Amino acid sequence: MVALIITAVAFSGVSAWAQESDDDDGGDSEDDIDSDISKAEEVVVTGTRTEHAISDSPVPVELITQEEITNSGCRDAGDALGNVPGVFVDDYEAFGRGGPGSGINLHGLPTDRVLVLIDGQRIPKTMRAPDLEVIPASIIRRIEVVKGPSSALYGSDAVGGVINIITRDPTKKFTLEGEGGYGSFNTVKGNVLHSWTLGPLGYLAAFGREQSDGWIDDYSYKAITRMGVGFDGFTLVENDEEHPYELNDLFGKFRLKLGERAAWRGSARYHWEYNGAKDADDGYYDDDKTRLDTQTGVDVDMGAAGNLAVTAYYFRHTLRYRQYESIYVWDLFEPTEFYSIYNDKGNDTRTDSYRGEIVHNVLFGTWNLLTSGVDARYDALDYESFEQSDMTDEDSGYDAYQTVTSGYMQDEIMLFNDRWSLVPGWRLDYHAEWGTVFNPKFSTLVKAVKSDPYKLSVRASVGRAFKEPDLSQLYRKEFRHTGYYLTGNKDLAPEKAVGWDAEIEQNFFNRANLKLGYFQYEIEDMIWTGVLEESYVSGLPLLAYDNIKRARTYGVESSIHASPVKYVKLQLHHTYTKTLDLDADEALGTVSEHQSGAQLFVDIDPWGLGGYAAANYQSERDYIGMGGLWYTAEPRWTTKARVYKTMLNHLEVFGEFANLLGDEWDREGDGDNDMPPFSVFGGLKMWY
Repeated sequence: MVALIITAVAFSGVSAWAQESDDDDGGDSEDDIDSDISKAEEVVVTGTRTEHAISDSPVPVELITQEEITNSGCRDAGDALGNVPGVFVDDYEAFGRGGPGSGINLHGLPTDRVLVLIDGQRIPKTMRAPDLEVIPASIIRRIEVVKGPSSALYGSDAVGGVINIITRDPTKKFTLEGEGGYGSFNTVKGNVLHSWTLGPLGYLAAFGREQSDGWIDDYSYKAITRMGVGFDGFTLVENDEEHPYELNDLFGKFRLKLGERAAWRGSARYHWEYNGAKDADDGYYDDDKTRLDTQTGVDVDMGAAGNLAVTAYYFRHTLRYRQYESIYVWDLFEPTEFYSIYNDKGNDTRTDSYRGEIVHNVLFGTWNLLTSGVDARYDALDYESFEQSDMTDEDSGYDAYQTVTSGYMQDEIMLFNDRWSLVPGWRLDYHAEWGTVFNPKFSTLVKAVKSDPYKLSVRASVGRAFKEPDLSQLYRKEFRHTGYYLTGNKDLAPEKAVGWDAEIEQNFFNRANLKLGYFQYEIEDMIWTGVLEESYVSGLPLLAYDNIKRARTYGVESSIHASPVKYVKLQLHHTYTKTLDLDADEALGTVSEHQSGAQLFVDIDPWGLGGYAAANYQSERDYIGMGGLWYTAEPRWTTKARVYKTMLNHLEVFGEFANLLGDEWDREGDGDNDMPPFSVFGGLKMWY
């Protein structure tokens, strides 16, 4: 075995595995999802880049099925992740849907330390959030959440883990689906999907659109400047009642058999949207986004020589942002007078990413699976900004690019009739600016009791991970935001982390599944935003990206999935997370310490009647917000429900309800409500 590994290292390096369809024949098994707990044998691929029943995965994996996404009424990928243990949805965008979306933190690590994939390919970072709301629920087959450092498999950003959004595949039979509805805030949503397989060609096409007047909180912060002194704090400005947006998404996928042992595959998504909002002083902002994801590749079954996958990927994201705002100025001399100066500013950002990879895996006997490959990635960022007012008139911009080449290898060893799995792996990434990074990882799974009715499993892993500096963090030109200036730092070092986790999983008679886990990460050179100068221009602080020398996150998470009676499924979870800046001896402020949630699914098949209810709690949270200042977000509850009735085997009527109790939440301590009120959405769904 050692000789085999050494030989493999000599001729191979590896990158991310390009996941493709679970059903190589383009089958329609995606529509045959069983809601029983025994469906824990659902196949997952993200944790090891190879197919495993979820109970056989040597790393912790949370699975969100298509059935759960549909029955809960989730509108997009971000919405579906709110009930996953260890995942913290950071709703820093207080305007609801539209805008930059929600951040996804995993095990206390912020959004850009969680790698997001779609069909196994990384989604390049374009803003702070991963834009998960641009992936509509109607095209999602399932979502796999892999916890723990995963840079040994995926490279940069997979510090806290990986979220892989796997889209639906072409079906064998003729399929036609449509959905439409109307709800609060004058929200209109609809989507249509068609899929079929004709001879060797299977295809799927889908289009979705949502538009709304939207919702906005009562107030927003604006900076105050005192003439002759400079920055003098913030004031609250009343917002208009609406936050209109339009979201559009076009998706296509195909698979063409090239004989008995090869297939050509491809997919493309084009998303475009508009968002806007106004305040009472005639200030406004709007942004337009477009996003294109494409990938194509060939899969070859080489028999005893294994399987080969070749994939090419292209991504483009454009953003046009404009803000026409008020600058509030106080006269230095008595009597104090107030002035409002209008400021017109904005930016255009374009991100391009090209990626290619070759991956090979081969099975030796029945107990050893070796995976290896290489990949190369080119990223480019084009940024231009402008600002014109009575106080300033400037334009700035920059172009930046990077190339990353990688090699990877993983060996899966199954012993004692698959009762014990050992999975060592490593990856090399080379970047022209920060050099070579080596990240090993070791995972193991022990099935203490393998057979029913009591399945007991223990998982543990340890690994290194890293985050490369973003192009914007390295090369961003100095620019004034609301209440502060921000600039890049060409001297940033890659962020490095060592993480370990352990999990015990216990099944009870295929009726309940209990998990209890611990995680910890020791982080070096954590990339963070710090205050470079307290009073820079007009008294506003200058913020810059910097490296925190030492940081730590750790915690405990638990969950139980149970089906106590027929047609009913209950899910409960709780996560305790602690985050620390060890040098400053203070919290990082990335997540709430306590997060709890509950989901109840009821699906009475004989009656065609079903329902869903969920409640989630987040404890009080201190966090760094606008201008590098600390804010305290109140504890909050979020609640939602859905009911549906199937008729004539091809029609469903549904109703969805959010914020059932009309709870309010003050995120920034400004005394207003930052959570949308009780809302309703209803509609029809048809399929053939």
